Amino acid sequence: MKYFLYAIFFLISFQGQAQDFSAEQQKEIDSLNTLINNSNTPDTALAKAYVELSLILYVSNIDTLISLGLKASNIANEALNTDPDSSTKMVLLKILSDANGNIGYAFNNKGDIPTALKYFHKGLKVDEEIGYKLGIATAVNNLGVIYFNQGDTSKALEYHQKALKLREEIGPKQIAYSLVNLGLIYDLRKDFAKAIEFYEKSLKIHEENENRKGVATNLELMGFTYDKQADYTKAIECYQKSLQINEELGAKVGIASSLGYLGGVYTKLGTENGLALAKKHLQKSLELAQEVGYPSLIIRASKNLSIVYEKKGMGMKALELHKLYTKMKDSINSEATQKSTAQQQAKYEYEKQKVLDDAENDKLLAIEQEKKKKQQILTGATAVGLGLVIVFLIFVFNRLRVT
Repeated sequence: MKYFLYAIFFLISFQGQAQDFSAEQQKEIDSLNTLINNSNTPDTALAKAYVELSLILYVSNIDTLISLGLKASNIANEALNTDPDSSTKMVLLKILSDANGNIGYAFNNKGDIPTALKYFHKGLKVDEEIGYKLGIATAVNNLGVIYFNQGDTSKALEYHQKALKLREEIGPKQIAYSLVNLGLIYDLRKDFAKAIEFYEKSLKIHEENENRKGVATNLELMGFTYDKQADYTKAIECYQKSLQINEELGAKVGIASSLGYLGGVYTKLGTENGLALAKKHLQKSLELAQEVGYPSLIIRASKNLSIVYEKKGMGMKALELHKLYTKMKDSINSEATQKSTAQQQAKYEYEKQKVLDDAENDKLLAIEQEKKKKQQILTGATAVGLGLVIVFLIFVFNRLRVT
């Protein structure tokens, strides 16, 4: 099972429209559809097929993670209610974990934080129940991403360090994503040298594994850090390389992200040519971000476009873009969303402790029942022994009387 997604802050690339799949991808899509449309397909294979199909189609439409994930989840839950054997139960629980994680990831990227948290915690609960280490690492990572996005770097660091430790036990491909997230935290804390160090380590792993999406992400992040240090030459170089890879991959959100960052650099340059390039890049970024419904990219593009229009003396247009920026930012950073995070965390900790308490109570009850059982056996054995002694004494007494 390919447990999905590493929820890297704001950079994982999605597309909003249908794309041309490779021959290999199309072959897999056809194979999965054959399983799904076969009424004789077992529940485990059917649920797994929905999850696997969503991992291919999400690049065209992120909502497939939700719709197909819910189908997989419903099938897995119904099958679990039939009391399957232990092996089948384990497979179904892993599928359920994957589906919940994917659904949570989709809602997170659509800006619905409360629902994202709900599904991340549901997935984590299942992962811990079955000791699914990869699932635990991914769920913990995704929770760290949410705390990061809300500016709680201490909590985010705690979760991402835990995720890294778990992933080190799994393999280098997993480590790369935790390194990126840790780099983001140090970047936010203005420890830029530390951030670049983590990004370069992650970039090396992605290059070794020919993960072009991962390479594009790391290049963009490095550009972002150079950008914050006003090293615009290096920043533009990284962003352009990232943009080229995203265009080759046909990843619309990746393209929108790289364009947005390039537009931001050109805006800071402030020259006539720079503002012209900024407007061109940012308008395209905003169009793509709105097309795929990606809040963080809309925020970035609208903010910088507002600045560009203000510098060009177009006050009304600048105000219009600033209002869009404010609206999108408020939707992500609302007080209600932050309260939901705390409530979900408290609920999770309570439920986790309750599971532990219930398990401990069950253990104590089993021990007590075992003691009672042993006592009953001992009492029975004693009674039988006494009975045999009495019978023996009666027998001896009768012989004496006969003699």
